[in-house]
Amino acid sequence: MHFSAKERLCARALLSRALYEDKADCDLTSMISCPEEKEGKFFLRTRQDIVVAGIETVSLGFKFLSGAVETTLMKEDGERASAGETLAVVSGPLAPILSCERTVLNLLQRMCGVATLTAKYVSASRGLVKIVDTRKTMPGFRLLDKYAVVCGGGQNHRLDLSDMIMLKDNHLHYSGLSYAELFEKARKEHPGVPIAVEAENYDQALELAVLKPDILMLDNIPAEEMKRIAEALKGKVILEATGGVTLDNLSEIAECGVQRVSIGAITHSAPAVDLGLDA
Repeated sequence: MHFSAKERLCARALLSRALYEDKADCDLTSMISCPEEKEGKFFLRTRQDIVVAGIETVSLGFKFLSGAVETTLMKEDGERASAGETLAVVSGPLAPILSCERTVLNLLQRMCGVATLTAKYVSASRGLVKIVDTRKTMPGFRLLDKYAVVCGGGQNHRLDLSDMIMLKDNHLHYSGLSYAELFEKARKEHPGVPIAVEAENYDQALELAVLKPDILMLDNIPAEEMKRIAEALKGKVILEATGGVTLDNLSEIAECGVQRVSIGAITHSAPAVDLGLDA
């Protein structure tokens, strides 16, 4: 996998802001310790088993302060890398490499972390369901977070609030309308836009299925009840389990008959992986 033009632009913008925040062009330590003519060669290695995502940030980030820095990428996004493997080789003027190191690693560690955690959920699902993300992403990082999810074998839900109409209890409560009225209004004012709606129990799920939503989300519903819903609505609507999904209970949920499972944790709680730039 490779960055699209949008993802590359997002990565450049984030790297630019982060390097400015870190005052990378005023790295006092490198200024006093690295002569201008001094060059170095470094190996970007992973210290744990990971799924690679965002490797292009290496070539983008290290060139911000000097076009003389050379990078060779040894892995592609979506590939697995074992502890100790080299992901990229970076060489050239020493000072700009050291000044950019932390920023580049921070971004890459997060993206690989999201991809690696996503892959664990995909594996735990045993191919029975699609693993999809949510909008619970790092503000400003959404394009890259969602790209990393795909690198890990997951799928994207809506990218933003304009992609889909998603009706929940708060919308019903404050609108003063019934779900049927909200559906009618949505289809009239925004024809062609997918509609998802959230159900909290068996009876509500069957009631909402009559409205023919594109996705019927089953929110924090116990596995046994979810199985009953799936049996009653088989072939009638796409069912998505959401809320409270963990690696421990995913297998049970996947066997209930739903088609999708959305998991906020793959983006809001993914631990950064351990990477290092070694001489």
